[in-house]
Amino acid sequence: MHRLFSHPAVGCLLAMLAACAPRAFLALEGDADTISRPEAVKRSMAGARPAYVLFGAENRLGVNYASHSHMFNADDWNALLTFAAWHLFGIKPDRSFNRFQKDAELDSALRRAPTSAK
Repeated sequence: MHRLFSHPAVGCLLAMLAACAPRAFLALEGDADTISRPEAVKRSMAGARPAYVLFGAENRLGVNYASHSHMFNADDWNALLTFAAWHLFGIKPDRSFNRFQKDAELDSALRRAPTSAK
């Protein structure tokens, strides 16, 4: 078994993402989210990327981190609508959707999060 599939959650998400190719998919993540594990999201996206490459749709698989815990907020909606406008109407975004948070950034976000959000 490939190491990307070593955790059941990663394997399920990876398979679902790969099956979505070449359709646009944006993962909306919170930098202080303790439920959605950043490493699992990163590994799942990396594992699904070859399916997107196969269809020439690498830019249709994206991720967005916003400042919050396990929820959606206005930043997420803005990212989603920007991503959708790009892929549905060809409106080029003024930002990228391929940047994962660094460990230090995630640690900092968790420290500033309210106790109830952890």
